[in-house]
Amino acid sequence: MGYRNRLLKIAIIVVGMVVSIACYGDLPSDLHGLTAAMESSDMGVQAAAAERIDRQFGKTGLLTALRDGGPGARAQAARRLSRFKDLEVLQALIPVAQRDANRQARYAAISALGLIGDRQARDALIGMKQDSDPLVREGVQDALRQLDRAAK
Repeated sequence: MGYRNRLLKIAIIVVGMVVSIACYGDLPSDLHGLTAAMESSDMGVQAAAAERIDRQFGKTGLLTALRDGGPGARAQAARRLSRFKDLEVLQALIPVAQRDANRQARYAAISALGLIGDRQARDALIGMKQDSDPLVREGVQDALRQLDRAAK
């Protein structure tokens, strides 16, 4: 199941990137407006807004979206923050992974923690292995496997 999930994630990212190119020009240019656009029911708009925040505002903008955005913004921001392997990002993602009210945002933060590969991320993930949500448990297992592969 982990392999299929990874393929699905890759397909979603590729489709999102293609669609984001098409609708990139229609997006707002300010951080607040882009964070709001990340709540669109259209995944292409969500991805395009996240891409624009990433390009225009970088890590700071993504952290703002993670902190202040709705569930879609938090999930999109968490996915993009996985490439920043620093303490500030780690400390922002852990509470989302552990306690966010939205399971998709939790799952995205958990996946990002697995990609960051820090000892603190591992400890947080281990603490979530018995979560009541099956999607969260699956994400934790995938993230821990990712960390194990990176450690080898």
